[in-house]
Amino acid sequence: MKKGHLSLVYRLRLFNLEWVSFKFFAWFNSKSFYGCNFINASAEYADSNDPIHAYAAEHKQSIVDLVQTKLQPEDKHKAEQIDLLVGGAIVMAHTRGIKDAALIAKEMARTLLK
Repeated sequence: MKKGHLSLVYRLRLFNLEWVSFKFFAWFNSKSFYGCNFINASAEYADSNDPIHAYAAEHKQSIVDLVQTKLQPEDKHKAEQIDLLVGGAIVMAHTRGIKDAALIAKEMARTLLK
């Protein structure tokens, strides 16, 4: 894992739905929110062979891998679903200005994790 991932990975080790949704909600509502740098970079450098795109993809996969460690072995596929909820919430907040997208995603995640 690359050094740039360490602080985020460390924080996500404390993975808790309430904490994560609060942090995303606060980020979405901050003056410095311009979407996700990794999503933006992967769109701008769309060729999957481009090193910037590959780095962004590696970062996103590291988040999925981390979420998987917090799930039961039979629920590992849910990490991809949670990643989809998070990514969708980021894009919704950025492109459509729906700043409570993290709260919407949290409710969906609760249903998914029952």
